[in-house]
Amino acid sequence: MVNDIVLNKAESIERCIRKVEEYSSRETGLHFEADHLKQDAIAFNLVRAAEQCIDLANHVVRRRKLGIPKESRDAFRLLASGGIIPAESADKLVKMVGFRNVLVHEYQQVPGARY
Repeated sequence: MVNDIVLNKAESIERCIRKVEEYSSRETGLHFEADHLKQDAIAFNLVRAAEQCIDLANHVVRRRKLGIPKESRDAFRLLASGGIIPAESADKLVKMVGFRNVLVHEYQQVPGARY
């Protein structure tokens, strides 16, 4: 049975994705590189979606007693090793965590963004 936490997080992820798609396609009269508001709105929703994915993964790992993730990426690896998601999906989600870290911590300049 799917619980409210899972449903709420899935709905939040879907909302964020819709917003990213909307902001990506919206014409503002500025090139993307010059539209800092659009860049920030997209980055914020990507970070929010990634955080919800991480929270959801941690929730399922905890409920299924798959182990204790040491870092965010580990939750997806545990889901894969527990047969909950395919290994290929886990690999993509691990990369998502890396991209989220770039956006949040600005380890490096995001290609195309002007901060």
